[in-house]
Amino acid sequence: MKHLKQYKLFENTNVDWLKELFANLQDEGFNISISDNISYRKINFPKSNKATTLEIDRLSTGKSVIVTEVEISKVDPHPRRSNRFIIDDVIDTIIQSESYLKGELNSKIECIYVVDTPRYTYYKGISDLPRGQKIDKITVAFSKI
Repeated sequence: MKHLKQYKLFENTNVDWLKELFANLQDEGFNISISDNISYRKINFPKSNKATTLEIDRLSTGKSVIVTEVEISKVDPHPRRSNRFIIDDVIDTIIQSESYLKGELNSKIECIYVVDTPRYTYYKGISDLPRGQKIDKITVAFSKI
């Protein structure tokens, strides 16, 4: 978290500065994509802290929330190698970014979804993520509190 500038999430149209929170992952060969002002259907996790793609329609409350999405994937320059990575490789960075965004910008994690092709699994928070699992991609959706 070297010398981060203070910005107001959801008020600044350029969110490229968020990549600074994930710079250590970029140095390790991860690709970080950021999308802003996405309308999300709010997921209600009534009995469990995770849901599959098929369960989302059943669990949605119908309300929507505006989120900023941070997608983390692995890019390997060798086409024959797998781009999969272990979820534990990125959890510490997600925890640090959540702490920073909560404390400085009054934001929280709305949900996290993990892509393990062809499955998408949605999780309520970091503590619910499956440790040690190999995945293709993880996306964290941050919303304003």
